[in-house]
Amino acid sequence: MTDLSTSSFAELAVELSVAKSTGDVDFAELAWATWVQSAFASDRALKIDVLAARIGLSEDATAHILGAERKHRERIAEAHDLMKRLIPHEAEVRALLARVEPEAERKVWKRLIDFVRGGRR
Repeated sequence: MTDLSTSSFAELAVELSVAKSTGDVDFAELAWATWVQSAFASDRALKIDVLAARIGLSEDATAHILGAERKHRERIAEAHDLMKRLIPHEAEVRALLARVEPEAERKVWKRLIDFVRGGRR
């Protein structure tokens, strides 16, 4: 995995995308990736708050934007906790996924992605 201090978020995203396409991503890497994304979301919320104060954005508008950011960050944190709890059971989860149809496996991962992005539950 790339050293966080010398890489951008875009580089990390590309690296994770490549790892996913080769099938080499394990649950520990997914847990780490969601932790990194949560850290970036926290930093982004702080920057939004500072920018809103600097440009004089109303408190209501700022609260609305920060509320959406907080919800997104909370969902990522939940995904991180889930991946972290699944690490000891990775072999069993992968075995279960191997027994289902490929379309069903894609739906499971899509639902996880939708959950993290704040979509439907």
